[in-house]
Amino acid sequence: MVRVKSSFYALKAKEKIRVLRHAISILTLLTAVSGVWLSKSRLDALHPPRNRFEEMLYVPRGVALRLVACGFDAPLADFLWLQCLIYYSDNWRAKFIRHDPAARYRYLYDLYQTIVSLNPRFMRAYLYGGLFLASTGLEDNLYKAIDLLRQGVAEHEKWEAAGAPLQPDERWRLHMYLASIYDMQLQTLHAAADRPEDARRDAMMARSHYRQAVASPGCPPIMLDAWRGFEEQARIGGGVVERYDALIGMWQSLLEERSLNREFAEEARTELERLLDRRRRVMAAQEIEQQLSALVMRFHQKTGRLPRDDAELMAEESLPAWPLSPLDRANDMGNQPDRFLLLPDGRVRSLVLARLEAVLIVYRLREAIAEFALRHANRYPARLEMLVQEGLLSVLPQHPLAILGFRFAYDPCRGWVEERAPQESICHES
Repeated sequence: MVRVKSSFYALKAKEKIRVLRHAISILTLLTAVSGVWLSKSRLDALHPPRNRFEEMLYVPRGVALRLVACGFDAPLADFLWLQCLIYYSDNWRAKFIRHDPAARYRYLYDLYQTIVSLNPRFMRAYLYGGLFLASTGLEDNLYKAIDLLRQGVAEHEKWEAAGAPLQPDERWRLHMYLASIYDMQLQTLHAAADRPEDARRDAMMARSHYRQAVASPGCPPIMLDAWRGFEEQARIGGGVVERYDALIGMWQSLLEERSLNREFAEEARTELERLLDRRRRVMAAQEIEQQLSALVMRFHQKTGRLPRDDAELMAEESLPAWPLSPLDRANDMGNQPDRFLLLPDGRVRSLVLARLEAVLIVYRLREAIAEFALRHANRYPARLEMLVQEGLLSVLPQHPLAILGFRFAYDPCRGWVEERAPQESICHES
């Protein structure tokens, strides 16, 4: 202690002043930090609980963010990408586990825009950003997903034109994701909301992006073969099993590609398992249809007539109960309850399976109408028979339950076709 004091007194006057200033500065800083901490604690106690999803409001944007980055734009983009994943995960858990109404992914699109503004070559932000936004199921986010994916396509083309191409498999994925959003989400949403013009435009956009995907460099040959198979299937028709076979073949071939990243491979395996399960159920339902139809024919050979109802058939053939359907509440018709119907012509049909076939026919007709409009300057065919004349369909399909009064209603003014149940009437006459 004596040494310290003597050393201090031995210092020159200027050095003493400098040491005192440093000591005062440190003391002032500690006092300020303590004051801020106490003030924050007091304000937190007075302020109502904050919504944790609004914390993303404080992420800087534009020029301010670049100033904060100090030239480290790419590392900061990587950091924000991790924060974006956490933000999406928090919203997902809050929505599906805690049922928090604030979990609306409000700032998800802004975060992706911030990331790509820092690093425009960050293709994962475009690709998975589009997927994450589309997975929310919100219509507004579907359009934001499309906007983000289109930015990725434009950025990809810009770098290619500049002689610095990005990964070769990214452009076809961007177009494939765009096509799936238009085809599987927006078209379904607009059709359910009775917006046929929007649904028709969605079908045309989906077809356009599918074609651009298979025409892009780096697109696996299996995707091109699968698209050609879909094109041929759309022309000549095909049942539910054939549709599943085409989709299953596509996903199986994709899983054989060694260039797939882990996330996409996991998604492909999940989708493949779902398709295989649905295909097994469909085939089981078809087998029961055939067995029951054979019993009806045997009844006809014995009695010379068709059974009046399933009860009479069960009594004649000593059936303990009418078979249950493997598609009951486990199908692609929104968990619609299923049953086997004895039709007036002696056939036995699964209601869900017949309606699934009708859905495929409706989509096939809509795709053919969209292709006809592309060929004829947005003019729709006056009659559905013109699709056969144009070579877009080999034959004009009939509704699988036409004998019960189900039919396909076509409005040439809007270029729209849809399934109609017997009790419904056409709202738009040509």
